[in-house]
Amino acid sequence: MRRSLRSEIQKNVKENGFTLSKLSELSGISTGHLSEMLNSNPLRAITVSQLDAMATAFAYVNGKTDRDETVFRF
Repeated sequence: MRRSLRSEIQKNVKENGFTLSKLSELSGISTGHLSEMLNSNPLRAITVSQLDAMATAFAYVNGKTDRDETVFRF
């Protein structure tokens, strides 16, 4: 089964009970950019640094502090 990067991000947002505001606070990405990345048509591109920031935010919430041990998996 093929999964898109965006669907995995949205899955992690839902599983962690995040709002875009909370993800913004933890990742440093503005809520507007997050909304455009996940909801707009056409979708805004996601940079590697933004993906890294979101992965760090998901790891932080799950008690992970080691960046090599992120819970954001594909």
